[in-house]
Amino acid sequence: MASPTTRPRAKSSCPAITRPISVSSQSSPTRLAAITLSSAGCSIEDSLSRGGLRNPWEVWNWSKEGERDTLLQIYNYLNRSWQMIEGKSSNHPDLVLAGIGISKLDVPALYIRSAHHRIDSENALFETYFKTKIVDLSDVGIGLFRNNPSIYPIYPKSANALLSRLRIQSHKTSGKTVWDLYDSQNFEAIKERTACEVEDVVEIASRIAAGGF
Repeated sequence: MASPTTRPRAKSSCPAITRPISVSSQSSPTRLAAITLSSAGCSIEDSLSRGGLRNPWEVWNWSKEGERDTLLQIYNYLNRSWQMIEGKSSNHPDLVLAGIGISKLDVPALYIRSAHHRIDSENALFETYFKTKIVDLSDVGIGLFRNNPSIYPIYPKSANALLSRLRIQSHKTSGKTVWDLYDSQNFEAIKERTACEVEDVVEIASRIAAGGF
């Protein structure tokens, strides 16, 4: 078991946008991210102000045997990010995770699989993952649409609905295609698809944050 990671807070500049990824299973991939990150004194716009993602951190794994090491790398990365924000203010008090569906899938999956592999104590894992501020854009985007109570009184929005509403020229293909790519070992195509997905998430978050739709 990894030793518990302490969280001394040291003032620093904001972490870069990140996309931790783990594709890990014998016959089918498990998506563990498409997560963007920002923190104290740093906005999404700040992170994109010099033209797109700046040196995003990545980790890839294509085998079941490598899952533990992948999860450990992601966990250590988030803890390093926590350590960068001691100079926090009331405006930017915590680490922020933003993405589409991440509160229901990505972050819980990281926690559950990390607990399974005993990456750290359950308390330490919970503190690292769930004491972040999770901004699920599928929920945040609900207010951008006119409500149709005959269908749903309120319902999270898909990535494609948000892309269309915000007039972003992109389209997300079904996640089922990743399984086929994995089975055919077309890993580069998975990386390219994921890069596009993360860029879309960042653009959606940026436009929502800017307002004035």
